Amino acid sequence: SIELFGQKLNVPTHHIRICLKDYHKMGLVAYRNTKKIERAIFIMSEESNSHLTLEAIGEASGFNSKSTFYAVFKKIHGKTPLEYLQSSNSNPNLII
Repeated sequence: SIELFGQKLNVPTHHIRICLKDYHKMGLVAYRNTKKIERAIFIMSEESNSHLTLEAIGEASGFNSKSTFYAVFKKIHGKTPLEYLQSSNSNPNLII
């Protein structure tokens, strides 16, 4: 939650909301999901992770279900993780 985030940073929650809205043009949930998807793309691009399935990559990125991972990924990139991999060819050895 944004309250926990504020406590951990020792910053008032309204300052966090303002920063997210003004600088990132999104709320905390959208920001967090964007960072999770960035993490997933990083994991996909690493050759050492070629043994991982897309479901495992979603879990490693902080998603609790495959369907949520796919839905958020598609919302952000306009493609499913599989379509993204096929179009970017970032790690052709990844287990699908």
